[in-house]
This record gives sequence, C-alpha cells and structure tokens, in this order.
Amino acid sequence: MPEWMAPEVALGKTSPHSDTDLYSLALILFYLWVWEHPMEGKKTWEVRCWDLPAKRRFYAESPVFAFHPTDRSNAAEGMDNLRLMVQRWTRLCPQRLKDAFLTSFVHGVHDRNKRLRTSYWIALFHELMGNLVKCDCGFENIADAGFSEPPRCLKCEKALPINLRLIVDNERYLAIYSGARLEAAIVKGVAAHDNLDRLLGEVEAHPNVPGAHILRNRTQQSWRYEAQGQTLTIDPGEARPLVADARLEIEGKRIFVKGW
Repeated sequence: MPEWMAPEVALGKTSPHSDTDLYSLALILFYLWVWEHPMEGKKTWEVRCWDLPAKRRFYAESPVFAFHPTDRSNAAEGMDNLRLMVQRWTRLCPQRLKDAFLTSFVHGVHDRNKRLRTSYWIALFHELMGNLVKCDCGFENIADAGFSEPPRCLKCEKALPINLRLIVDNERYLAIYSGARLEAAIVKGVAAHDNLDRLLGEVEAHPNVPGAHILRNRTQQSWRYEAQGQTLTIDPGEARPLVADARLEIEGKRIFVKGW
C-alpha cells in the first residue's frame, strides 16, 4: 500500500519510524478532510493500469501534490472526476489547514525535517474547533479568521456575524463572536502541550452595545489591555470591550484585535 507510506518507506530505503509515521498521518488527515489522496490529480487519472509500479511512481518516486502552488503537472483543477476534491479544498479548508497540507506535501514529501509533528496537528484542530460558527440558517462553518475577507456561510452565502478576530503570533486566529472560547491552543499553540483546551477567556455579547463583544478573563492572572489610547488591566473575572486595533497581553503573548 505505497499510497499510505512515506516515499522512503515505499521505495525500501528505510523501515517505518516516527518521521515516516508523520507523513502517513498527514496523508490520512488530508483524505479525511478532502476525500481524496493528495497526489490524486491529472497525471494519476491518465494512467490506464493502476498497478503497483504505477502507485510506486506517483506516490513514491515522483509524487506531485494535486494543489502544488508551482508544479501544476498533476493539478486536480479541471478534472471532472476530482471536482468534489477541488470544492472541498477550496471551500472547506481554512487557510491555516491548507498551509499545513502544503508544508506536508510540497516540502515534507522528501524532507522529513519539514513534516509536522502530531502536537502541531492537535493544536491546529483545536484552533479550528474554536472558530466553529453557526450561521442563522443553521449551518456550522469553520470561520477562516486568517482570510483577507469576512467569512461567509458555505451553505447560504450570507456573511457570518463576525467583524473582528484575535491574532496571535501572526498565525493563530480566533473569530470573535458571542460564545467563542479563548483556549490555550490559540494563545500558546503547540507550547500548550496537554492543556490545549484550558480556558483562558470567553467572548460575550456587549451588555450595552448591540453587535459588540467583550472578553472575560477566566484565568487567575491579570491581563494587560490597550485600546483607544488607554492602558488598563483585565483582572480575573473582569471583562473589557473588544475593539479594532486593541492589544492584549495574556500569559506572555501579545494578542491583537483586528477587523477585515
């Protein structure tokens, strides 16, 4: 089954070990999300006999990611049999998840040092769960808080009720909506280790301003809060308004509040 092996294992260059398992993990995660193998594209669909030598060629000897940004020789776009794959990649993969798959299948396919650790995947999916937003139509969306435009519902195309987002380290995001949970996975990332779901703060509806939100401190430590020319604290149990360009410092991390 070379399709689920790291290339060096499928070619008999090494026995399975922790680094090759990381590549196999990325393969499985991609298949679960996109419903196709990441190397399934134009080249593979042109093969008439899908035997073991063919699998070795396209999965191990010369694999090309179907969504490779520069090598389009095996692109999935334009293939009728892969339309659902393209739709799921385009519409259902938040940019953070796309970046992880690109790292895995553009760089990590041959460089084991580029393969993402299990802890990274766990932290990433915690982050994605934190951005799960329910539209008025009832459809649940993973709000792509890292995107350059306000997210829209995948079902009804209506704009989701999200005007702001929290940004940590310019890579981790949390869409701001009533009920959003600021967990350690967002603030600390992989460094949170086994406490990824530790609750740090909760987003609530502003009591006096319709459509606005506040962030309540659920830790035992005070936070630094900067907004509209003021520097204040958010003590345990207290809350402050979330406004564009505000800054917070939570457990040593600088967090920015940004709009679209």
